[in-house]
Amino acid sequence: MKTVTTHNRLTSQCGPAGGTASGKTTVCDSIMQRLHDQCVVMLSQDSFYRGLTNTEIANVTCAPPLPAPQCCPPAHVLF
Repeated sequence: MKTVTTHNRLTSQCGPAGGTASGKTTVCDSIMQRLHDQCVVMLSQDSFYRGLTNTEIANVTCAPPLPAPQCCPPAHVLF
């Protein structure tokens, strides 16, 4: 967290980091709810994916599923 003073006001910046679906947006939403009396701005970057073109969709190849680990009987493998 970075804290600076601007125009006699204390300003903090927080940049949560983590992998996909790790809870970054949830943490930011919680912070915003707790600071409801303060001026809070969230710069969301959750919507940075774009749709594929028809050509890109036609060129998509999927890898075959991985086999179950050999160390466990198939009935005990959890996915």
